[in-house]
Amino acid sequence: MQYDALCSYELLLQAFTRVKQNDGSPGVDSQTIVSFEDELALGLNSILYDLKERQYEPQPLKRSQLKLPGKKPRWLAFPTVRDRIVHTAIAIMLQPYFEDEFEHNSYGYRPGRSYLMAVEKVIEHRNLNRRYVFDADINGYFDHIPQASLLTKLQHTAIDPLLISLIFSLLFEKQSIDGNLVFGKAHGLGIPQGSSICPLLANFYLDELDEHMIKQGYHMVRYADDFVICCDSAKSAQHAQYHTEQVLNHLSLTLNEEKTQLTTFAEGFRFLGHNFLGEQVIDEKSSLVFGVMDNAKEWTISAAEYQQEQQLLQLDTPANWHHKAIEDEQDWLIYLRICFNSQAQCNVKCLKHYI
Repeated sequence: MQYDALCSYELLLQAFTRVKQNDGSPGVDSQTIVSFEDELALGLNSILYDLKERQYEPQPLKRSQLKLPGKKPRWLAFPTVRDRIVHTAIAIMLQPYFEDEFEHNSYGYRPGRSYLMAVEKVIEHRNLNRRYVFDADINGYFDHIPQASLLTKLQHTAIDPLLISLIFSLLFEKQSIDGNLVFGKAHGLGIPQGSSICPLLANFYLDELDEHMIKQGYHMVRYADDFVICCDSAKSAQHAQYHTEQVLNHLSLTLNEEKTQLTTFAEGFRFLGHNFLGEQVIDEKSSLVFGVMDNAKEWTISAAEYQQEQQLLQLDTPANWHHKAIEDEQDWLIYLRICFNSQAQCNVKCLKHYI
């Protein structure tokens, strides 16, 4: 993965298109996406010149606190529009390279994968009678990734050292506008959520954990720093916790004791906004209950006529959608979510009747 591949007007234009689609807010220089687009060719050529001359100087990242109901506030750090284009161009370059390296058990921030697919994989393990679960959460993962260890790992890849150096200058070498370190060298920990490179690096740093657990024969399902390991016995689940702690210790990370547990499907646990309890899985966003997929399919077809006028017309979905041939459980899960999202209480009663 060579640095020179980044020095492409076409790549920068593609990156700007993606930045525009995401419609982010201005960085520390207050420049908007609209104002950058007014002089698009000039702006992209300026970036291109600096990259070719090896003299690109990123601006500080802008701090912003994200507050979500029921969760601790989280600090984000956003680049300027100009820097965001470079971040995105690098992410576009690195995505195929990392995809070849990542393991099959990882579902977060990857093309063609989603959190629903991770939920379904857990259901699959449950249906294969892997009923004992090590439910794990890494303590402050994004804020505690050691930057020196991350650098060492990157240096052992096929990524050009010049590109690695640029990545670190974009992410870690600047201070925020108020003078407080965001992800400065003196801090030494954390990667800035708000950069398009961040999800790739987060997955990359945990790839060692994925590889080790697969090698040991464990059935792990991971979405970013949230993961579960489904096992055949309580003893196997205990061993899974031991191996996880050993790898995380090597990565200078720790488990969040409050959110980590040894449990079973019968006792229940929460994963990716879904509560698993016995044969049922409850989506916290919609209160939709689904579990045994064959019964869920039967319920979907039976309830579709009742819901069709209220739901499908609002979603501008073809009226004969339920006659479409559906080949796998993923499609059924998506249809369940689309068709019954807003009438949760009625849906729960209907589904309980059929299962």
